[in-house]
Amino acid sequence: RDLVISHTDEFMDQVKCLHISILNFALAGKMKEALEIFFSVIMKLDEEFPSPSNFDRSLMISTFEATQNELNKRSPEDLLNLPKMTDKKKQWAMIFLDAIFPYALSHSPTFPPLVASRMVALSLEYGLVKESAFGLNEFVYCSVCIYHNYDECNHWMKSARLVLKKFKADAIVPKLEISQYLLLSFLQQPIQALIAKSFECRQDALAVGDIEHATFGACINYETIVITGTHHLRSVENDCTVFSLETLRLNQLPLLFFNLSVHNMILHLIGSDKDPFDIAGVPFKNENEILVFAESSNVHFLANAIYMHQVMVCYFF
Repeated sequence: RDLVISHTDEFMDQVKCLHISILNFALAGKMKEALEIFFSVIMKLDEEFPSPSNFDRSLMISTFEATQNELNKRSPEDLLNLPKMTDKKKQWAMIFLDAIFPYALSHSPTFPPLVASRMVALSLEYGLVKESAFGLNEFVYCSVCIYHNYDECNHWMKSARLVLKKFKADAIVPKLEISQYLLLSFLQQPIQALIAKSFECRQDALAVGDIEHATFGACINYETIVITGTHHLRSVENDCTVFSLETLRLNQLPLLFFNLSVHNMILHLIGSDKDPFDIAGVPFKNENEILVFAESSNVHFLANAIYMHQVMVCYFF
């Protein structure tokens, strides 16, 4: 990264490299480094985004409500008829905001709504890009979490899918579907209904080569199977090994550790003495080591998942 940046003086020529860097740091669990790049870049893109020291609930609520009021002035048809975004800085701002959102969930409860609000506000003011679909979806998710207004959000979820259709972005549809069905629908529908949908999302992601979201979809699918007891666990145990190898090959470490925790839970439940950590290249030897890493690196979603898996094992035993 430093070598590429040193050979160009123009910031807009550096942003692609910085985007790759932020993804690599985040996937390696180096959240501090990823956030440092994000806040540095977003400021240079002339975005008025608050610093972490200024995050508080009152700022989050006022920002979120202002954006929601603007969004509510438009129908889904109005949104889809917005022009395409042409401002290069704003396009890159959308890309960086979308990249940081999954990791904002692990940072603080006020961070995700601020990110989602800014993505929707940029789309309404400057036009649509592919990331507008994810900004809208993330905004809906935050709205559900804050206000529990499930019914009002359904038409915006549909609009998010239509934005991707407008851009003919078929390759990233599984990413959006997994987010919608496994985050939002999880809050609305009976958990049994998610088994088939999470499996479908996993298969759709595999079909377009999206291993990251295929693995995430698979892990949610396995967790749901464990909770409902509707499938034979031995039938999915081998899949866990396959996804561990794939995420390790792609160096997607937090996702690898998430999958290992799911695999470890399943092995306990079927009474197997197989060691899911016995894979060349896995840096940890047991789940407790992953938990220490997750807590020391502030990867909260991973720590929460591990605790949940341990509780599930205790419950069934």
